[in-house]
Amino acid sequence: MRIRRELSTSGGVVHSPRARPVEIPEITVWRFITKCIRERLAHRGDAVWLEDARTKRRYLYSEWETLVTRAGSALTRLGLAHGDAIFIHSWNHSEYFLVLHACAAIGVTVLNVPPYDFENLSRHVEHCRPALVVCSAQDSEKVSEAMRPCRNVPQVMTFDLVSGFMCVQDLLQDDGSAFPSDVDVDPRTHVPFVFYSSGTTGPPKPILRNHVATLGFVYNLLVDPRERLGERDEVILTPMNHCHMGGILFCLWGVYAGQTVVHFSDYRQDMLVPAILEYKPTSLTLFPKDVIHLCKSQDLESLDLSHVQRISVGGATLPGSMEKDLLRKIPSVKEFIQAYGSTEAGLCTGTDKPFHKIESVGVLAPFVQAKPAFAVQVLDVETGEVLGPNEEGELCFRTPCIMMGYLNNAKETAAVLDADGWYRSGDFGYYGEDGYFYVKDRVKDIIPVYLNSRIIHLRHARGTGSRSLPRFHADRDASGHPGRPPITRRQPPITRRQPPQVSPAEIENVLYDDPAVEQVGVAGVSIPGIECQVPRAFIVLKKSCKSLQDPPAEIDFIRLVEKKMSAAYHLTGGACFVSELVTSPAGKTYRKKLREMFEGELADGTLKAADFPLHSSASTGEFSHTVVRSA
Repeated sequence: MRIRRELSTSGGVVHSPRARPVEIPEITVWRFITKCIRERLAHRGDAVWLEDARTKRRYLYSEWETLVTRAGSALTRLGLAHGDAIFIHSWNHSEYFLVLHACAAIGVTVLNVPPYDFENLSRHVEHCRPALVVCSAQDSEKVSEAMRPCRNVPQVMTFDLVSGFMCVQDLLQDDGSAFPSDVDVDPRTHVPFVFYSSGTTGPPKPILRNHVATLGFVYNLLVDPRERLGERDEVILTPMNHCHMGGILFCLWGVYAGQTVVHFSDYRQDMLVPAILEYKPTSLTLFPKDVIHLCKSQDLESLDLSHVQRISVGGATLPGSMEKDLLRKIPSVKEFIQAYGSTEAGLCTGTDKPFHKIESVGVLAPFVQAKPAFAVQVLDVETGEVLGPNEEGELCFRTPCIMMGYLNNAKETAAVLDADGWYRSGDFGYYGEDGYFYVKDRVKDIIPVYLNSRIIHLRHARGTGSRSLPRFHADRDASGHPGRPPITRRQPPITRRQPPQVSPAEIENVLYDDPAVEQVGVAGVSIPGIECQVPRAFIVLKKSCKSLQDPPAEIDFIRLVEKKMSAAYHLTGGACFVSELVTSPAGKTYRKKLREMFEGELADGTLKAADFPLHSSASTGEFSHTVVRSA
């Protein structure tokens, strides 16, 4: 099937190409699941739909509807009903989906609270008032302790047996007779699942999405319903976390496609390759950190991975060098999807290998006929003006998968979602004349080094004079984020040369080319005597480097960047080796933590102004290092 490539724009708004019109059904998630299961059984018979690669616990398509009915009946006997809400605060577990689907069936909303977030748990409970909290056995005491300050402490249930707690396994002993058959759920207004924002700009926020928008995500992954039940059973393997939208919805897509989904409880990266060899999946759904692990720590070329035909990557940006390396080492891959989206907006872009471009996240999601249709515009981060092709700014989307808003937070909702349904992603990027999109970084992480297309003359600690900062930097609010002007529509594309902005992710991509690098994070830091932020690299070396006779030094990585990138991208803030980086489960580096680490070293005297001597050239506007010392 060929996707139309022509770029469709109107007033600076890019519209999605369409392959085939596919309507998003206006039904509940549970009705959708039961429909897919019955079609799968009628078309190809029974099979495993879900299996845990670690525990080997599995569930069949033929038994799932009965098990969900029993669990839904048991939850009803506990007093849960349409309009209630529960929390799931747990890492991956086979019964995670049992609770999730049972609640969807009886009209109960499930809030998927990140299991690593105990600090905000009591605040979440006070905010959302769940009737029940389901957690992993090992976290039962921590969860109970975290909720102790709450005025109304909900009941706690564990996935595995723990003395003094209800257990999910007990739900399956119910006979199913209390399962409500008359639940009246409006798929346009009811919220089946709530996911939380990443929390990189403040406390995580609960995100509301109705049934139809949830199914829109699934339908965007597979274009034509006639293509979804193939001639043979296939296996989809994913280490994604169930507490995040991608983890749950990719598994939901597995039901839609009628395939077997292999997931991991208590996932570690060293489990990935053995599981691929054991289950021989045709499809892998990975985070970028998993791809980097595969490319850097495994001799993939010596393994028989010819069964892998499709790889989907999402959750963060994948370095282009890793993408090339992976496709070279697994030549059997026929479809490579670098998906891009957000919990708030759903899937926004994606494309497969025949039309894929390295480092691009593909074209605007083209797959469903819906209102509003998929559309995007790129806004100037300073003025809010609509930009044209190859001009960098903030990506703003309007999709049929858009969230309803943040729970009980009209102010934060209005800050990112306007009355016309346009969502401000906070991502900095652009699109080309051919309609392919490129995401460079988060707007808040972009380092403003250029001014009026000239490099700012970085002032030495002894320097003379100063220059005003770009408005992009100067207009930061109290939290340190760039001020966001309102969206300006119906403006023609701006034809001018934009001042380029430095993306930390682009520097990271270059550093990942060095085989000694296990992990790297780059952040803009403010060093003494310089009037704007400059890039600094925080590098985790491979363990094998410690045994080398001549291990790499920080200056080697600084010179690598100077050799491959223009002056504004040079590591003027230096480079240092660290033992680990703080990242999200998807592998996104928390750059705020890197800046805090650097500022702490400046404050306690570990780093001093003398560690960053620079010289600048007034004639060229370029700067370079003379001495660099490790942090």
